[in-house]
Amino acid sequence: MVIRTDFRDDGAWVALKLALSLPWGPEEFEPHAHVVDAPFTPT
Repeated sequence: MVIRTDFRDDGAWVALKLALSLPWGPEEFEPHAHVVDAPFTPT
């Protein structure tokens, strides 16, 4: 799980999500990441 806590740099966030979506390791494992990017709004 990846939780976005800094909303100042949208470009960096998009780049991170792209990197998390790529296969990884010597066996090219399929990535499995849950991304939370909704800012907290107190009620």
